[in-house]
Amino acid sequence: MVNIWLQSYEGNCGGGDNLIFHSGDDVDMTNWRYKNRLEMHADGTASYTIANSLDRYWKGEPIYVIGTWTYEANTETLLILDSKGEILFSFQVYSAYAGLLVLAYNEIEMTSLSK
Repeated sequence: MVNIWLQSYEGNCGGGDNLIFHSGDDVDMTNWRYKNRLEMHADGTASYTIANSLDRYWKGEPIYVIGTWTYEANTETLLILDSKGEILFSFQVYSAYAGLLVLAYNEIEMTSLSK
């Protein structure tokens, strides 16, 4: 899962509530208005941008978090944590292969995000 993952309206066709991320290396996204960017690095660091400023459908300010990531294989859960180890985002991982990462948000309280 170590990669830079981009999710867009154009690339999410037929995904329903799932978030379909494409590898930043595998897709020419020049004309795509990507709305989410998830970077997961081999050293365990991560960053997640929600509603990139290029997203014309987003009405608010973009959300950008920096922290760490961990994958719990027994529950197929991807966690994005802040610098204190608090869970910021929890995703169910449906698939991760061939340049595609398919996730869905798990319900958690988002108390760590500032407004």
